Amino acid sequence: MRLTPAHTVEAEGMAIRLLDEFVCSGMIDNLRPSVLGSSVLQLEEIKAILSVSMGWSSWSELTLFVKEAHEPIYADERAELFDKAVEIMSRQLGFDYCCR
Repeated sequence: MRLTPAHTVEAEGMAIRLLDEFVCSGMIDNLRPSVLGSSVLQLEEIKAILSVSMGWSSWSELTLFVKEAHEPIYADERAELFDKAVEIMSRQLGFDYCCR
């Protein structure tokens, strides 16, 4: 199952908040260098990471889907989906989430 935001504005906001959290928390320092295309994490990179962790193959696939009529599926309503998304994102980022 995929996590599906209600609309593209919400999805965009999620990506911006995630990037802000990575920067403010200093988590960026714990990432594998190969994860980042440059020394600065870009919003486009966050969108790609976020969409894959939510079960989509790409950001464009996610946004195309949410532009159509659909029922949103939120992680806060399904704890197991949130856990799976965090696990996938951690793996993509090279962040050892299990041991933190």
